[in-house]
Amino acid sequence: MTFEFPSISKQEWLDKIETDLKGKSLDSLNWQLSSDLNFSPVASKEDVDSELEALHSRGDNNWFILEEIIVTNPKEANSEAMQALEGGATALSFSISDSSDFNDLLKDINLEWIFLQIKGSEEIAKSFHSYLTQSSFDNDKIKGVVENGTNIYNDFPLIKTNAIISKDRDNPDDEIANLLLDICQGLLADESKSMHKTWLTIQLTNSFYVNICKLRAIKLLWPLLCQGFGITEPSRTYIKAQMTLASEEKTDQDYAKIQAASQAMAASIGGADIIHLPPTNSKESIAFHRRIARNVNHLMQLESFMHRVEDPAAGSYYLEQMTDTLAASAWKKFQHKYENL
Repeated sequence: MTFEFPSISKQEWLDKIETDLKGKSLDSLNWQLSSDLNFSPVASKEDVDSELEALHSRGDNNWFILEEIIVTNPKEANSEAMQALEGGATALSFSISDSSDFNDLLKDINLEWIFLQIKGSEEIAKSFHSYLTQSSFDNDKIKGVVENGTNIYNDFPLIKTNAIISKDRDNPDDEIANLLLDICQGLLADESKSMHKTWLTIQLTNSFYVNICKLRAIKLLWPLLCQGFGITEPSRTYIKAQMTLASEEKTDQDYAKIQAASQAMAASIGGADIIHLPPTNSKESIAFHRRIARNVNHLMQLESFMHRVEDPAAGSYYLEQMTDTLAASAWKKFQHKYENL
């Protein structure tokens, strides 16, 4: 059985809305996100200028579930990491302040199966590189990011070393423009101009639609940035979407869990590669709160199957219009900032 619906123009929708509003201006319902971003509550196919082809490149919408571990004792950190992996984490982030024995830290962890982030000094980066070169892992299957890794990971194609973190979360177009500028400055300082070495950390907010659209806008602008450096076949970057908790003294832990669920869902719809939800309470029952953070992702993947949809936001004219507008504003601001470097 098939159904055919009549084609209705945008003007017909606007006429109907004007009648329903009974004299109230449609513009009064606009969302003034910033001085440069103003969104109408009504969007149609006619408002979407681009086909957003860049957003349909992965074939699915799967993401890694990341858990962060502070390393003070390598063996204890390894125990925490194994517990996280057994609980369903698929990505690990190790924050290392002092020298660490990677044989103890990564014992029984197959790096070909997960995404790994190493945060530490240049010496720690070199120590990790030494561990990798002596291991039996397949270089082409190890995925991760090493901060302060410089150019020593050229023989590991999926290891990222140019880590960029977004700022200015209150103005998403400025946030994206500054992010692109930081990427360019990193590339200008790197003679190899290796775009494939870049990974991005996007700070999430409590604005559901903005989270979705700024992730989509970044993916939309990435090929343009690559073209600007003469890269006709850009390698895919990795985007980590990260929830940022307020100070624990001021945060209701139960409300924070609701925030985590909303932000994680927006990140998955926007197409994040890695989602990091920190435990909403790092002082009490830490294992329980880590488990809850992982389970938010499990609900989206194992029960809602959101990872099986290539672009969940496709077909929503409002979100696509918002993505286009945000991307255009960010690109214009980026160009202005780049010209004034």
